[in-house]
Amino acid sequence: MRASRMRRMRPSVLVLLLVLGLGGGPPASVGSQQSAIPTPAEFFGRTIGAAGVLIPHSEILRYYEVLAERTDRVQLRQVGRTTELRPFYYALVSSPENLARLDELIEANDKLYDPRGVGDEEAQAIIASNPSFVIVNGQIHSTEVGASQGGILLAHRLATGTDAEVEKILENVVVAHVPVHNPDGQEMVYEWLDRYRGTEHENSQPPFLYQKYVGHDNNRDWYMFTQVETRLSIQMQNLLHPQFTLDQHQQGSTGSRIFVPPFEDPWEPNVDPAIQASNNMIGAFMGQYLTARGYAGVEWKQRYDAWTPARAYYHTHGGVRILTEVASANFADDIEVPFEAIGSTHQERHWYFPMPWQGGTWRFSEVVDYHYTSAMAALRAAADLREHLLAGMYAAQRRSVEPDLSSDPPFAFVLPANQVDPPVTAKLLKVLQIADVDIERAGAAFRAGGRDYAAGSHIVRFAQPAGRFAKSVLERQEYPQLYLYEGGPLDPPYDVTAHTLPMLMNVRVDRVDAAFDVAAELVETVMAPAGGLVEPAGTDAAVAYLMDPQVNNSYSVAAAMGGRSLSRSTRGFEAAGRAWPAGTWIQQLPAGADGILVRQELAAAVRKHHVRAFGVARLPGVAKGWVGPPAVGIYQSYVASMPEGWLRFVLDQHQIPFEVLHDDDIRAGDLARFGVIFVPDNSSTAIVDGRSATPSNSRGRQTAAAPPQYAGGLGEEGVAMLRAYVEEGGTVFTWGRATGFASQHLGASGDSLGTGLSRTEFNIPGSLLRVEVDVDHPLGFGLTPETPIFYWNSPFWSPAGEQATSVATYPSSDLLLSGWIQGEERLAGNSALLENRVGQGRVIRVGFSPEYRAQAHHTFKVIFNAIFPPQESD
Repeated sequence: MRASRMRRMRPSVLVLLLVLGLGGGPPASVGSQQSAIPTPAEFFGRTIGAAGVLIPHSEILRYYEVLAERTDRVQLRQVGRTTELRPFYYALVSSPENLARLDELIEANDKLYDPRGVGDEEAQAIIASNPSFVIVNGQIHSTEVGASQGGILLAHRLATGTDAEVEKILENVVVAHVPVHNPDGQEMVYEWLDRYRGTEHENSQPPFLYQKYVGHDNNRDWYMFTQVETRLSIQMQNLLHPQFTLDQHQQGSTGSRIFVPPFEDPWEPNVDPAIQASNNMIGAFMGQYLTARGYAGVEWKQRYDAWTPARAYYHTHGGVRILTEVASANFADDIEVPFEAIGSTHQERHWYFPMPWQGGTWRFSEVVDYHYTSAMAALRAAADLREHLLAGMYAAQRRSVEPDLSSDPPFAFVLPANQVDPPVTAKLLKVLQIADVDIERAGAAFRAGGRDYAAGSHIVRFAQPAGRFAKSVLERQEYPQLYLYEGGPLDPPYDVTAHTLPMLMNVRVDRVDAAFDVAAELVETVMAPAGGLVEPAGTDAAVAYLMDPQVNNSYSVAAAMGGRSLSRSTRGFEAAGRAWPAGTWIQQLPAGADGILVRQELAAAVRKHHVRAFGVARLPGVAKGWVGPPAVGIYQSYVASMPEGWLRFVLDQHQIPFEVLHDDDIRAGDLARFGVIFVPDNSSTAIVDGRSATPSNSRGRQTAAAPPQYAGGLGEEGVAMLRAYVEEGGTVFTWGRATGFASQHLGASGDSLGTGLSRTEFNIPGSLLRVEVDVDHPLGFGLTPETPIFYWNSPFWSPAGEQATSVATYPSSDLLLSGWIQGEERLAGNSALLENRVGQGRVIRVGFSPEYRAQAHHTFKVIFNAIFPPQESD
């Protein structure tokens, strides 16, 4: 295999943002060029950290612009637009001398990240002289309001301070900061809090996802990169290659006052040992820094692990993720936390918790201060431990580009050329390329690992700077058997146990351990496959075009065609020189001018969506059912559901239209216009009863009653309307916890068999399992006879019943594909996907996450099939 490029070409001066901050400090260091800089209090006319004071993103940026104008310690750049088109900024803070030679410092740091062709002597010189690079990522979750406020104050201190600590940081660190990672959500939450300030609804929970699609899951996107904000941040990561990134979060109010690393086990096994050791070193430094200065309640190790790359991109790119979790107040207001309300493990000293907090008033000013001081601790660690951190990156990355394949295989992963779903394969390759992974494309056929591969196959070598990222997302996971206590349940992952993208996306990826030769070229930009019409062989004109339902984008084409002369086969058949599965799209061409117009529309749609449609000179002799235009309703509870947001994202990405329905819309009736109504994963209580009209307590935080227009749920009237819709011929699609609502209120027979099982009996905390699918059933069209599903302690049912059809069933054994499983015998032979007939309609219950974080591309088809069912057969 040819050697890939030795040095990546990087953009010159980066477009980044500012470091955040708390504290004051007299003006400017020696040699700095600056004019008068207002304090935050002078600029905003409010005291940062005072109860009830929240400065929104738009105003924070105005202050950063002033700093960038008045001091040569700060560079501010806009790098793009958010999901809702707000400006997305980064800023850099360092000494004027460092910023004046920023390109040179970035290039030197890049040689530690990618040491191919770099001698040890040159690397050691860089380690001895280069500053460390640190990214501070603030307010990722928009209801965790303290980090961005502390950032304002820290920015002022670093921009103006002359004390020894500030000067040491500026000299030894280049700091890049995203003061608000989710500007859309921050502005939404702050507007909500301001709207009800001084009313009985003050500090009530917002009734929406605080990111348009994904809410809290925006911090579960660091290896799939579905969201705009994630991709903008990854651009910065790939340019700077920081020694560590500080992610600032908040947690509940009745435990520790702040968590800092080290993380508890398990770690993702592909993370280099030097990176793990650097994480431990930085976290211990920060904990000592805080505790020595009298900050009580500092905790190491507990709860937070380093397993999934969904929360830690940096760990497989030569850097460290440093997570802080500060105890929350009541948004920006103080709360009372009596000592007896604090959890027992946080009332006593432990080696990982040396100075308990004694309870009392927990002030918002303290929340802001803990954010600020922990950021200062992190930057001081980056300065004091500079050489250790750079040496750790170099050691880890040297092992990445020069692995010992005898003990650390594989040699490469190969993606064969002939994939079932070429557009989705291109999406997987794009994920890898966004993550800085080198991808090569074979120019000729070759043999590797005992298999033959055609020209056009893609190769991802392990020996490269981002090879550990590629390996961690392309291979199956084996979550370690760590138990809370002897005979007890599994010590649960902080998130999930599996992240195997080929299984989730139905892309064939072969692992090859032995070295092989291939004539291949580096792929500079992953391109989606060309779509178009393939005319029938010979001189006959096409009377219809066929599209494969295994290709997800074929559903986008169907949506674009709007049901015009479109049908789906109800069985498999042969035509155009190949076999076609059940559910194949048959786009007929009407006679005359209408046929010409339909063909033109189809040609445009398949080009746009990168799908190939194959022409046939005569209609296939197979039963088929007509397909109408999509008519989709999505129920959106005011108890916000992230699966609901992910569903909207998936449909928007595939350009399938839908209408969002709230409680009043359901109660108003007029539902017959929808072919399917989705009721996303949410508890039955949340769906029926909704938000509370009385005050409540969440994570130790007192919250007010919801405003009346957001209180309550569907209620009896809404449930009755939805039940009538089904009985009169409609389709309701439920998954996860919402399947319980279907059983209790919509007449779907049979409760989940997993109800009431203890975690020692049954526990599958986010794993990939295999199910056997009836691919001739309209809900199974386009799936494989054995389909990987993402299972997260989900419901399952007996497949028996007069009014129930099991579309996906768990096999008798060997269910686990990736992650962890306990109690698989409970699932064996039972149903993962039921279609229940209720009156003239149907209720679909899915016992897995078909939309899972826009990663489960293969099972998107369950959703799409509910939208495009074949109607009466001919």
